[in-house]
Order: sequence, then C-alpha cells, then structure tokens
Amino acid sequence: MHRIIACLILLIATSNILADTVMLPVARLGDLATLKDWEGLQASAKGATLALPGEAIYRFPKDESTHGDWRSWYGMRLDVQLFDDKPVTLDITLGMRQQIKDHIAATTSVTITGVGKQTVVLPWSSFTWTRPTRNQLGSIRAVAIHAQGSQGSSAMLLLTDAKLVGAQTIWLHTPVQGQAAAPGQTVEYPLTLANCTDQPQAVTLKFEHRGFEAMLPSVHPQTMTLLPHASATAMVRVQVPARIPAGGHEKQILVAIANGQVHASSKLTLTTASKLEHPYILHTKAGWDVIRDNVKKYDWAKQSRDGYVQRAQRWNVPEVRNPNNPKRGDWLFRTQVEHDLMAAGTAYQLTGDQQYAQKIRQFMLNLSNPKNGYPVTRRGCHQASVQEGHFFQHIAMAYDMAIPSGVFTVEDRQQIAHTLRLFVGPQKHIGDHISNWVVSYLCGQLYSSLMLQDVSAANACLYNKGGIIDQFVQGTLDDGWWYEVSISYNIWCATEFSQVALAMRPWGIDLVNRSFPSAFRANNMPAPQDEEYGMSKSQWGPIHNNSINIKRMWDALPPMLDYRGYIFGLNDSSSKPVAGPQMDIAYYLYRDPAYVPVIKRGGQRDLLYAVPNLPEGGPDMSSASAFADNVGVALMRSQTDNRPMKDQIQAVIHYGDHGYYHGHFDRTNLLHLSRYGRSFFNPEFVWYGYPNFMYKFYTQTSVSKNMVVVDQKMQEPVESDRLLFHSGKMMQAAAVQTHARWSNPPYGGMVYYDQPHRTFADKSFAEGRSVPVPDDAPEYGKVTDYTEPILQRRLMLVTDDYVVLADYLRGEQEHTFDSLLQMKEFSELKAADKKRVQHTGQWTT
Repeated sequence: MHRIIACLILLIATSNILADTVMLPVARLGDLATLKDWEGLQASAKGATLALPGEAIYRFPKDESTHGDWRSWYGMRLDVQLFDDKPVTLDITLGMRQQIKDHIAATTSVTITGVGKQTVVLPWSSFTWTRPTRNQLGSIRAVAIHAQGSQGSSAMLLLTDAKLVGAQTIWLHTPVQGQAAAPGQTVEYPLTLANCTDQPQAVTLKFEHRGFEAMLPSVHPQTMTLLPHASATAMVRVQVPARIPAGGHEKQILVAIANGQVHASSKLTLTTASKLEHPYILHTKAGWDVIRDNVKKYDWAKQSRDGYVQRAQRWNVPEVRNPNNPKRGDWLFRTQVEHDLMAAGTAYQLTGDQQYAQKIRQFMLNLSNPKNGYPVTRRGCHQASVQEGHFFQHIAMAYDMAIPSGVFTVEDRQQIAHTLRLFVGPQKHIGDHISNWVVSYLCGQLYSSLMLQDVSAANACLYNKGGIIDQFVQGTLDDGWWYEVSISYNIWCATEFSQVALAMRPWGIDLVNRSFPSAFRANNMPAPQDEEYGMSKSQWGPIHNNSINIKRMWDALPPMLDYRGYIFGLNDSSSKPVAGPQMDIAYYLYRDPAYVPVIKRGGQRDLLYAVPNLPEGGPDMSSASAFADNVGVALMRSQTDNRPMKDQIQAVIHYGDHGYYHGHFDRTNLLHLSRYGRSFFNPEFVWYGYPNFMYKFYTQTSVSKNMVVVDQKMQEPVESDRLLFHSGKMMQAAAVQTHARWSNPPYGGMVYYDQPHRTFADKSFAEGRSVPVPDDAPEYGKVTDYTEPILQRRLMLVTDDYVVLADYLRGEQEHTFDSLLQMKEFSELKAADKKRVQHTGQWTT
C-alpha cells in the first residue's frame, strides 16, 4: 500500500508543474496509454507505436499551463522497446512554442540498439541549446521525438514511457542549501530523497572528503531502501568549529550511492558558514566608522550626511498599493521609494537615531506581509525586472544597515527572511542571458542571499551559468566597455560589479583584485537578419588580454572624458558628466592616480565611497587622442599649442560593437563634434524613448546620424575595422571601414509584447502619431529588402581649426548615396562667396 501511495504522489502530470510548485522527482509527459497530449503515435496494448521513420510530438494542453518550467529537472527519460537489434536514432527537440520548428530551444540525438526495452536518460547537459544559459528551460511548450531506423530494421518501435526525472537514480533535495551559525553551534538541513527509477534502490548516504575539512557533517539515517518512485527523509547536521572566523565557510557534498553505484546527479552540495554580524553588504562596521569619521572632519561629508538625514525625515513609509484585494502580479510600491529607504538606512548608520531604523522596519514588514505583500504578489516595484533587481538591492542594503539597531524581533526577521527567500528563488533557476537587466536582478538576488547568510545561494548568484561572473566576463569587452556600449549602462554595470566585489569581501572572496579568464566569444551568434529588428549581439574587435578584471571597466573611462569630465554620447546615451562622485568608488577600490583628476573635476563627492584628501597630480588624459577597438570609437583632439582645452576641437568616429537592443545602426558615423563647451550632435538629438514606435523606426537608424546612407536605408551591423589612427601636432587622423548590407528599418519599430498593440496601426493610434502607409507595407516589426553588401570607408582629419570628412562607397549595383549631417540649431552657412540655389523643406517625401 505504501508503494502505491508513493507512485500516486510522485507520478504527476507535467501540465500541473508550475513555477511555484515544489518539484517532485518524476513527472510523466501526458498519457501514452490514451495518447492524451501526444501526436504521431498509435495506441496499442503495450504502449504507443511509432512508425519508422516517424515523429511523435508532445504538446502542453492548451486549456492548462501554456508552458512547463523545467529548470529544476535533471532531464528526460524515455522507455523504448525495439523489435530487432538494428540501430535506431532518436532526435529530440524541445520547443518554446506549440509549433516547434520556428521556436527551437534545444536539440539532441542518441542511437540505441538491442531487442527489447531500452531506457534512455537525457540530461539537459546533453542537449545543444540555442542560448548558452539554457534559460529556455523555463518556458518549454512542446517536445518532438523523431525516430529513424537503419536499413532492414523493423517498421516501428514502442514508446512505453516518457518522463521528466529529478536525477538519474536518487534525487536529493533540501529547501535551503546554505546556512550560518555562530562558532560552536550546529545547523540542520532536512533532506528528502526519492527513487527516480523503476527498480528498488538500496541507498547509502556519504560525504565526499577531499581532505583539510574543518567542519565534520553527519547524516541520519545513513542507509535505507527505496521502492520505485518512493521517497524518504533524512537529516544532515553540520557543526561550525570555534576556530572558524566570521564569514568563513565550507562546502559539504552529500552523495547517494544507489545499489552500489554513484551518479553525478545524486549529489547535493551544502555550504555552511560562520555567522557574520551586520552590517556587511554596503560596508562593514569598520567601513561605516570611516564614513562617520569623515562626517566629523569634512564639510562636504557633513552636507552629504545632512541630505540623507533630511530625506529620511521627510519620508512617510507607504502602505502596499492594494492592501485589500492583492493578486499575483500586482506591484506593491513605486520604485522610487528605494531612494527613501536607502536614505533611512544611511541616516541610521550616520546618526544612530532609531527613528530611521523604525521606518525601515515598517517598510520591510509591509513588503513581507503574508496577507497582502510580496508573498502574495511576487512583485515589489511598479516597473520591469531591471528595476525590480535594484529595488531589492536597496531593500537588502537598507535592511542590513538597520539590523544593528535591534528594532527587529525574531518574528519580524523570520517574516522578512521568507520574502527574501522567495525573491532569491530556487538555486537552479538563478542565471540568465547576458544583459544589464539580468545583472541588476542577480545583484538583488545576491544581496538577499547574503542577508539570509546563505553562501550556497550567493555562490549560485555568482557562479551559475549566466550568473554574475558570467555576466561580467561575457558582457565586458576586452577594452573594458560593457557590450551594450551605452554610456549609462557602462558606468552602471561597472558600479554594480564593484559593489558586488565589496559585498563579498566579508565572506572571504576578493573579487576586487581577481582576474578571470577572458571570454573569447561565441561563434554561433545569429546574423543580424536572423535577430529581432536586425540587431546584433556579437562582440567585435581584437582581444589582446587573456584575462579580465573589474578595474579595466573603470580604466576605460578617463581617456574618453573631456576637460570638464564629460563623455560623448554613444548608442542609447547622450553626452553626460562622469567626473566626481561616479568615480569615487573606483578610487576607493584601486587608488589609481589616473582617477584623481576626474574626481576633482566633478566638484562633488560620494559620501559612501569618497577617499578624503586626494593626492595632487595624477595623469590628465583629457587632452590626448585615443581609440578603443571593441566599443569602436576613435576620439581625436586638436593639439594646438597655447590653446585652452575648451577651445580645442574634439571629434569621435564610430566603428565598433552594435550594442544589441541599445545599439544604433551607425558604423562610420561622426558620433561627436564639440568645441567651446558646445556639442554639434549626440545620439539622442531627436529622442523617442523605449516605449515609442519611433525608437527603433527612426532614433536608432542610420538616417538620424552624421554619415553616408545608402538608398535611404538602415545599415546592417557587422564587424568593422579601424584602418588608421594617427595623433600628431599638425593633425589627428582616423580611417574606418565596414562592408554591410542596407535594409528598411523594422517596420513600425519594435513589437512590444508587454503592450496590447499587435499591429502598427493600433500602435500608431495609441501613440497619437502616424506615418504614411505604403501599399505593400511590410509585416509589423520586420526588417526587409536588404541590398547587396556595400564597402564603406570614412577618413576623418582633425586639424587646429577644422575637421575633414572623406567618404568612399562601392557596390556592384546602382545605389543612391546621401551624406547626412544632423545640425543642431542650424541657422546659416557663412562664406566669402556663396550662391543660393534652392532649399528643400525636407530631405525626401
């Protein structure tokens, strides 16, 4: 009877496996007896018959969950019966849409042979994924199994079972894999084991020992017998020795030996730490002591402290937005409340006044309220996941600052811990594609994990595929620029990684000074015509270094800043100041004298990171010409003697990485031209923000730039080259080239899946703006009508008093070449001899 109950509990339909369901170790794909949710099979008494060659497709039922979240599963198990000993090849495809062909997530292929039952276990690691982080596992909608027999083989096979499994043999699970305790105390990890096979398994539990362990774990019971699909429980205990200092931690690897065999999927890694006293995320107590000392000594620090205190005093802690009828997906607070929360935390640390800690306590209890807070809505702020990430970053930081006040009860902390645990989520789910959005979210998960003192979850945030380290290594170009090559994201991501490095120091991990092996770029990135909206996520330019570190992100900035500390606009970013507080964290970490002139130009300091009494001097890079081949900018500054820097000419030409969603289609563009503190152009000169159809329909396209355009179209983003760079007294010179096709821009801009508009007409109507509609209008959002590749070169010379642009374009067919200059506030052309020929009100109709 016990065996029957175990089978009924553990063999559940995958259509009921939702993201929040506790994963059980075995789940059938549909019903092969009735062929429910299957296509391409014939029912039989012993199983489902598949013709050879033939294809069987499992689809999630349309009337239930639209997709499966398979991230917690180990893989798929198929039971196949063959009728002869001829080899049969199985090609398995996972799809993210019901129509698999155009939405493939992953594929794999195996060959089996032998008369009778063959069990095929396919871990997700055996699949080839269309995205390296396998985040498609969160949205599987269909599975196709294509079977191909060999010459002379039987005309069919029998598919008798298809399941998802949690492990090859024994599934090990504990809800929390990392805990902390004071020296001398013991932590407990409640353990669930389950048999994922169809045979009884005699199980022995043991710990791997590599030697040198200080913590000695135990497990009870150590042995048990599990019937097919049955489960059992055990308890792991780990004592923290007295000699382990605060923040020290060790891993314990538990192994389940099933019928004398060990499989890698039957291992569970725990991480136990010596408890660390708060605060430790933004700063430790010692770090805050330094800041408090600065407030006593320096007026600028006092003024900054007063700003935090005044904001904290004005803050009235908000209630959740919908306290009476909350539902999943509702937001709780406006994102901007994070600044008030941080002000309260900082004010408490700098004054010791508990009124500020009490405000944080009230906010945290509102956030974590089990009746109408985050446990119900699973959404904290009113914006997207990138904002949700930094919202929780600041929640964790402020909570960490306030805990030493003693205002939180044991019950308070348990309630808050539940919400932080929900935000962190299962460790296997942590990590995603390379993006500033994911960086933000991961940092929120990391700080929440550290607040829980769960080093195992923190390590998942750092080291999982698509985790913070992957984000840094894969997302940072060799020249130190973030791959989305937009100024704002470059500085923000550098700051995010720097703060992560500081937060990990109290746990014995020094990311500040660590170098990681460089990323040498994936060779399977889709071509622009295969990407949405003609974009490219490829990374271009030379790789000179076999390692990368956080400091290089900061080193990339000073050569590009002008005499005011401003940097030119690039992609989705306008010209903006970098000097001052934004560089304080860089100097705090590295004490590089090259950062000193930049900080001093800003006129303000960041109280949280400012090092007082900056040294004199430091290399001033604001007068030299420079280039960076990955971001692809050549910056040229005239070198006229005895001329103030504000009177020198500064010009930038663009030739580098596209930048994906934030990228503009503008290789060879005169990106920047300035003198006398005035700018000729910036990429947001005509700016339509992200939600507008003109964002990708005009703002990012080639026709809004200072470049030669072909047939009034949009340049394809492809790898381009710097042919020349020269910096001398008489002139500065750079030449770049690209060999790209040209297309119509994405018709109507982006198709926003979070907006209800599914046609360009609907989108135009919603925005209250329109454009003429051609008779043969393309499909909404599609890039169309590519030309042949056009060789395009541009030479730019910067002299004492003028800039020369020389362009060369070549194609095999006839084209129209237009040289465009987007003149800001153009009023007139002055010349000794000029003749008015005509004036057209617009470039073209």
